[in-house]
Amino acid sequence: MSQIVTTVYQNVMLRPLTSLGLQKNQRLQIQILQDITVDKTKQVIQSLVGDGLLTPPPGFSQVEPLPEKERRRLSEVLCKASDKPLSEIIMEDRGK
Repeated sequence: MSQIVTTVYQNVMLRPLTSLGLQKNQRLQIQILQDITVDKTKQVIQSLVGDGLLTPPPGFSQVEPLPEKERRRLSEVLCKASDKPLSEIIMEDRGK
């Protein structure tokens, strides 16, 4: 039987946060792993996304949204960047 149990280290003892369902004097082997924090989880997700191995979950982004004023300014710059309509640029980019 294998199980993963979260414990708290208190007074030089490991105290499980849930019942283990063990028999008295049962021998066990224990592997100590640090608890994975939210920050570690985010780092792992970012690494997997960066390597193209994972699609980020909805709402997960490190990029802060631009303020509306800046979005409008960029929109105007992009509109002036080409004399072709955006739909034409997209069709050219896709190819035939």
